[in-house]
Order: sequence, then structure tokens, then C-alpha cells
Amino acid sequence: MVQAVGAISNKVYAVGNSRKEVLRKLQSDYPYKIGANYDKHVNKVYPETIILIGG
Repeated sequence: MVQAVGAISNKVYAVGNSRKEVLRKLQSDYPYKIGANYDKHVNKVYPETIILIGG
């Protein structure tokens, strides 16, 4: 079991059986939009730093 946990608040943002599953859940909960300038690198914005625990 893998968990995505906030580094500061220790809040569990997603739980799954694999890293891929957890990252898919995070992507669906916190999507990002590409702006008008496609040349810039787009970062995903999460509420805080996320740490993946387990494996």
C-alpha cells in the first residue's frame, strides 16, 4: 500500500496499491491547466509538498 502524505500537515491525500495508482488519483484531484504560453514549463500545484510512503 502506498500513501501520498503532506510533508507539513501529515494529511493523507491519496491511498493506493501502487505508485502509479496514487499518482493517478492525485492527478484527478489536482489537475493543472496549460496557459497560453506553451513554451513555459507547467508545474502541478498541490496544497503542500507531497511525500509518497510505502511500496
